[in-house]
Amino acid sequence: MQVLIAILTIAALAIPLAHAQDNTGSTPTFEETDCFEDLPDFYRCGFVTVPELHAEPDGATIRLAVAIIPSFSDTPAADPFVMAQGGPGGSTIEVFSQFETAGELDFILFDRDIVLIEQRGTRFSEPYLFCHENRDFELGTLPDGLDNDMALQGQLDAALECHERLLAEGVNLDAFNSVENAADVPMVMDALGYSGQFNYYGVSYGAMLAQHLMRDHGDRLRSVIIDAVVPLDVNFIVEADINASMAMRQLFEVCAASADCNEAFPDLETVFFTLVDELNANPVSIELEIEGETYTYVMSGDHLVELFRQSLYSTELLPLLPQLIYEIDEGNYIWVEAVLPILLTSSTAEGMYRSVICAEDADFLPEEMITEDVYDSLIDDPTYFEQLCSFWDVPALGEYLDVPVESDIPTLIMSGIFDPITPAHFGDAVGDSLDTSYSFTFPNVGHGAIGSSECADDIISSFLSDPTEAPDGTCVEDLEMIFVTDLLFRTEPVTHEYNGILFELPGDFENYEEGRYLSNDYAVGVIVIEAASTKEVFTILSNISVSELLYEVDGWETYDIDVSGSVGWMTMRIFDESIAVIFAIFAENPDSLDDAAYEDFVVPLINSVRNAGG
Repeated sequence: MQVLIAILTIAALAIPLAHAQDNTGSTPTFEETDCFEDLPDFYRCGFVTVPELHAEPDGATIRLAVAIIPSFSDTPAADPFVMAQGGPGGSTIEVFSQFETAGELDFILFDRDIVLIEQRGTRFSEPYLFCHENRDFELGTLPDGLDNDMALQGQLDAALECHERLLAEGVNLDAFNSVENAADVPMVMDALGYSGQFNYYGVSYGAMLAQHLMRDHGDRLRSVIIDAVVPLDVNFIVEADINASMAMRQLFEVCAASADCNEAFPDLETVFFTLVDELNANPVSIELEIEGETYTYVMSGDHLVELFRQSLYSTELLPLLPQLIYEIDEGNYIWVEAVLPILLTSSTAEGMYRSVICAEDADFLPEEMITEDVYDSLIDDPTYFEQLCSFWDVPALGEYLDVPVESDIPTLIMSGIFDPITPAHFGDAVGDSLDTSYSFTFPNVGHGAIGSSECADDIISSFLSDPTEAPDGTCVEDLEMIFVTDLLFRTEPVTHEYNGILFELPGDFENYEEGRYLSNDYAVGVIVIEAASTKEVFTILSNISVSELLYEVDGWETYDIDVSGSVGWMTMRIFDESIAVIFAIFAENPDSLDDAAYEDFVVPLINSVRNAGG
């Protein structure tokens, strides 16, 4: 089983590892620096030095990167909003700075600062426990079409190499666990000058971290939001494959229950697993562009299942997945070409992931892995973590970490119905031991609800305004999964016939009535009439207001036209001095009908016109 990626992220740039340093024993302070890669100038960025082991405050130290996004308000609330990414090993600064760049955190910044603390071991903190050995293995074996067993063995070998390198560089892998990670948070907040309470948001592993924070440092928390929740008393690894299978089935079932999706993409589950069988029998070679380099990737059906699993994390991808399955069935691999390079260049710190998992969640027997009702292609070697943790060799933290947190801290719980790793019942289970909790399941969300809709953000805003009162969540009832059924990715031309004339349009056009075709960019109407001259055409089509002649090539004349207030183009040609073939072309944005549109769309269209008789 490979690292499950919590959210699709951008390509990483490795930061050199820093060795643990001697601590001066002083109170941690914020060392302000230039901001990290691609962050706006108005952020405040820097490092806070904390003990490598909090039980040894005068021992070795590590540095945690911090980015503060100042509130839009001149008088922000005294309790900031602290955010934690998942993984474990994901970069909080990388992911949530992208959220803010897209404006998806503005609703929080209206009232309070946002503090992004880069967890120990992750991308911008020092040391950064990134395992380039695993990326090198994955990229190097893309052409080999490895089966699951071979791929997992290669990952184990690469992980061992990474382990030996990190130890040689002086990294204490025992220090990268949830207890130490949680203890960092109040120390960092003090160093930043936020000495009172704060609000804490965590997604995926960040939600698990929030529970450790509630148990060990609850006095600092005004409120907690946990999104895509992992209960402390449930071993998510044991249930990983069944939860992914349930999420896949959920998508198949919701599509089948949708009239539009079922009409556009019928029998989706059958189509998908027929593809899986075909690709396992005959893998395909696909060219991938990854960080400026071209790689040949040999994809099997099992690889496609894993891609589906990973894609379910992304709420943005969910509406496209039925269409993307059908596109692969048509031989169009845009799904693979777009998503796989992102997964292969993730900045996830695998070293931190392994230290956390081996210390906290690897204490299960292989036979405890749930395999009933799991799709065969999702079942991995149940001994993988046993093998990994035997050489990663970090101490187990103890059974007390598996006890559900009991707390009166107001907690908002958010889950997505298509989440392939932390299903909604996980969130409900955590809420059972909390005195004040409010749980919402979103019917159009994968892994992480924040920023997924105005509804989700309104619930968060209401909760932050007064965590002691249940937020109004009635808007959730109005949400639904709406799949994209317009064909977005068909580029190969399709031949159409109208009144004995053949012509080609790009594959994304739909024939919505006789002689009328529609894509996301253009609406096209075709007319075939008896006419011996352009003047006669204009007389017959008197409802069309024609202005200037724009282009003339090979007998085709293209004009500006206006039809009942809709402006566009008309291109025509008289064949055999008696038959006029006419195309009326309109665009959502009329300004897009320019020279480029003429060359890229109109010229191929008119060049394709021919008589059906040959």
